[in-house]
This record gives sequence, C-alpha cells and structure tokens, in this order.
Amino acid sequence: MSCIPRESDTREERDTALTYAWTDEQDREVVDARFTKYENGDLEIVNAHISDSGSYKCKQEMSSSTTPQSKNVYEHKLVVYELSGHKFITRVFISMALFSQEIMITMLTDLLATRVCNQELCSPGNIKVVKCQLSETKQEVCEFSIAYEAFGQMAEEQCGEECIRARMYDGLKKAEKMLQTEFLRLRESPRGRIKADLKTFDTHHLITCRAGFHLVKSHYKRCFPCLPGYYSEANSVECQLCNIGYYQEKYANTNATM
Repeated sequence: MSCIPRESDTREERDTALTYAWTDEQDREVVDARFTKYENGDLEIVNAHISDSGSYKCKQEMSSSTTPQSKNVYEHKLVVYELSGHKFITRVFISMALFSQEIMITMLTDLLATRVCNQELCSPGNIKVVKCQLSETKQEVCEFSIAYEAFGQMAEEQCGEECIRARMYDGLKKAEKMLQTEFLRLRESPRGRIKADLKTFDTHHLITCRAGFHLVKSHYKRCFPCLPGYYSEANSVECQLCNIGYYQEKYANTNATM
C-alpha cells in the first residue's frame, strides 16, 4: 500500500524530510515480520492473512525538527480475499438389492476416500440419498449425490489465479474420471458390491466459498470476507447483517455474537 493516495501524490508530498508511521485500527504501530515499511512511505505485506483485513493509517511526520510534527494522515482500507473453490457433485442411480442405504453410503464414502481422492486430487464431501424408486425389473434403485471438492491452493509467482483455478478444476476432472472407472470396475466384477447405472452418471460443477466469505463473480470469482457486523454460511452470495442485539467486530465471521 502506498501511504499517499494517488490523487494526492505530488513532489511536495514526497519531501525527503518526511518520515512515515503506519498504525492499525486500534492505533497500534504496525510491527510484524511480514510487514515491510519503506522510506518512501509504502507498506508491503507478505503472505497476507484474512486477519490483516481492516483500516490502516499512514501518518506523515516532519523529521527535520527536534520534535516530530504530524503533517498529514491518510487512511487505507485493506480487504484480503481468497480464491473461490471448485466442487463437483456427481449423481448416479445404484441398485439396492443387497444393501441398505446406510451401508451403501458407508461403502461410497470409503470408495471416495481410498480410491478416488487418495492422490490429493480432491477432498471427499457429503454423500446422501436423493430419491429411491423401482426399476423396470421391480428392484429398488436409489439416486445418490456424491460431493468432492478441490484442495484450496495459494496463487504464486509461477502460477497465478487463473493457473490455480485451472489446476483445481483439472484435479476434479481426474477424480470424476476415476470415480466413473471405479463404478465400471465394480459393476463388471462378480465380487463388486456397488452396482451403479452409468447411464445415469451426471456431474455438476459448483463455485464455492467457505463460511465467513461471499462470492463476488464480478471480481474474477473471488471470495471476499464478510465485513465487521456481517456474517455468512458456506457458499453464500452475500453476507447477512447481524440481528439487533448481536454484533461481530472481525472480518470473515460465520455467525454473530450476542
């Protein structure tokens, strides 16, 4: 961050006799190994955290006199965002001739964790029954919803935001292919206990944000933290204002406190 706003930046403001002091919202001097203050007044934050979000003040002082005198104070607001996540939800009908819904969910959970997401391609999500019905052969079949998410990753110099998004999406596509392959293997194997109808195999792609954040599509699908006084649940498009009698003074909150 630059101490002097661009619209106020003049040669006079860049007087070499000036020194600069940065403070946070509680008027405490900014002191942290990740914070670097330069002689020209700029403040650099390395590996910014969500907790770094807030208002910062930069005070100009005349260093030529015996007692430093304040000249100007500039306030800057910093909001640290996250990259939005990727989530796949696959739906497929499975025969329930041999097992109950509870046992099938347990087997699908094990399949997802040990055979599909075991190569750090994804993180297993919730598995639930959507609906059940009788097939043409009068056997019960149930539609299952199987969720799996990409691991969160940080953008870096060698791989920026678009690169990270592509990497997460590609990982989920590989996981989806592995899930389909496992269903085919189990269906064709005499010992296979999960008999899925691959004609009904269908996957939906979702953009996600964790609780305390909201999705801002206009900003390249980034997740921005809820401001103080607001909160959100996971995958929210907007943050909710705390109810009367409740408060929240930090960024990225998941609920309000009485």
